Amino acid sequence: MDYKENALRYAEQHGIYEYRVQLKYMEYWSLYDEGFYFFRVDLDTNKRTTLGHIDWSPYKNYPIPTFLMNESGTTFYNYFCG
Repeated sequence: MDYKENALRYAEQHGIYEYRVQLKYMEYWSLYDEGFYFFRVDLDTNKRTTLGHIDWSPYKNYPIPTFLMNESGTTFYNYFCG
């Protein structure tokens, strides 16, 4: 099974543009009103599981978590996607 192809198909269907494939799983962060959520999708079943949440709001002047930033200073996540 080509998991990278399955991940690309899932990403296109759900509007996800930044993700990674680990074994048979697609993993990604997405930003919603309540903060950042970390999701894992089983690429055999397309079942999505929430693995983590970070409370964040631009109105509370919270810094963006460092691990969600890339070398150029932009963020690595999806807006309201998934």
